[in-house]
Amino acid sequence: MVGIVSVRWNGYDSKYQVESTNMKKWLIVQAYWYFDEITGEFHYRVEQPSRGLRETGQFEVINVHIFHPFFPHLAETADLLILHLLPDAEITAVIKHRRQKGLPTVFEMADNFLEVGPWVADEDAHRNPIIRQNFLYHAALCDALQLNTTRLQGIFGSINDHILLYENQMDVLAPVQKKTAPFTIGWGGSIGHRTDLIRIKHALKDFLLAHDDVHFAYMGQEELFRELFNDFPSEKTSVTPAGPVNAYYDFLKNLHVGIAPLQDTGFNYCRSDIKHLEYAAAGAASLLSKAPAYLEHLNQNGSAFFFDSPDEFKQKLESLYLHREQIQPAVEATQRYIKSRRWWLNQAELKKEHYLQLIKTEPGVNELPEFPVPQSLMTHVRLGIHHMDAQNFDQSLHYFNQAIELLPAYHQAHYWKRELLLQWGKNSEVIKSLESYQANAIYQPLAIQQLCAAVKTEMPDQYEQLFAQIDDPLLQYSLEPERFQPEDLLAVNPYHYLSIRQLAAKILQERKASPDYQTCLEWGHKMDPENTDIDECLKRYFP
Repeated sequence: MVGIVSVRWNGYDSKYQVESTNMKKWLIVQAYWYFDEITGEFHYRVEQPSRGLRETGQFEVINVHIFHPFFPHLAETADLLILHLLPDAEITAVIKHRRQKGLPTVFEMADNFLEVGPWVADEDAHRNPIIRQNFLYHAALCDALQLNTTRLQGIFGSINDHILLYENQMDVLAPVQKKTAPFTIGWGGSIGHRTDLIRIKHALKDFLLAHDDVHFAYMGQEELFRELFNDFPSEKTSVTPAGPVNAYYDFLKNLHVGIAPLQDTGFNYCRSDIKHLEYAAAGAASLLSKAPAYLEHLNQNGSAFFFDSPDEFKQKLESLYLHREQIQPAVEATQRYIKSRRWWLNQAELKKEHYLQLIKTEPGVNELPEFPVPQSLMTHVRLGIHHMDAQNFDQSLHYFNQAIELLPAYHQAHYWKRELLLQWGKNSEVIKSLESYQANAIYQPLAIQQLCAAVKTEMPDQYEQLFAQIDDPLLQYSLEPERFQPEDLLAVNPYHYLSIRQLAAKILQERKASPDYQTCLEWGHKMDPENTDIDECLKRYFP
């Protein structure tokens, strides 16, 4: 049973009730950090699966951003909580709190975040070893780890004993129809494919120049098109700005051939094959790299066409141009594959079976009212964090205060405001704020940690008593790292990056290493390949 949440913002009272007298469904909550909810990743991993689960008739599903004011309550009480690659501090408390209540939590990884490419800036969170550590730790803490390719399972499968593997699915299929002139080759995607496109751009240009009735259609970031394809004949190209998934599907319907170049990189190794399925679903043939993502389809005769080099890429385009009768059978073969093995509703039934094995509660929800999404309120928190990171403390405080004024019981805004005040050195204000505000169960451990940090300088005689109230050694470590040996922390969290780094330095100093720590050091290297101590330890003691 889930209960009622009452909130108020912009002078508007809202009671969100997720309780029914006719109780017969389980509540699944999917929590995420995406602010751009029109992306393909959000569609395939969050939005589409939620619709599929509802279609089974067994579940009500709420997709919620972690800044949403309802998130703490929903995370505490959902029959099943699915966390989409969340590293945030409160997530540890969420998982532990739910486990104490006998409520299951699933963690999802959809990409190999340990091997992001050059499109990800050096300062991006996905390159931060502390963020990476939290991804791994949360995945290990949860009742199951959810992945979307077997190659991701090969890398992360050892983290959790319970692996759920759900490939990306299609939920649209266009009738296979004869395409009109000109012969159109197309590609759509993100800047993460920049180096993939560079590899075939000259071969593609040569092919365009060789034929009068050939066209290249591009959908994505316009600056990437200008960088890579600005020297293509303008009359032979068209650019569609990046947009929502439905606009992308409409774009694909005009293609004869969709191309999918993939370089041999660690990130690409774990990619999904969804681009091939998208092309076929829109009636286009696929010209695919002989990359791990697509190798399953290499053995399905006639369902796709493959290339290994730019020269072979051009040769295959020539063949498809001259023998267009190859296209329809390939599309039909792939559409049959989609219907039999990659149709979204079929996977929803599989998920239902797996999720019901995890859920131990009785169904307690019948029908949910419309779920309010206060975007402006959440944006205040986002801007507050942005300005805090930029050391614009006055501006940051302004946004947090506005959010709290609009919704006094906004737990996330209170938490981040206290983080700001601690960074700002306003410890007495942290203490004062906690005298008049009671954090909920999820934010309570973090509130005690923040109070402890503030009390250390303002009221040192109370510090040890408060410190003892923190029951998580990882939170204690954040306050008093010198009190812990790396081995102690790694027994709690084997991915704790700072402890791995400290352990590596200790091993090099003492010139001996226990085999018990090989796995920790290997994960440390994956989280931060540039750490010389970890690298030296592995080379010297675990070659």
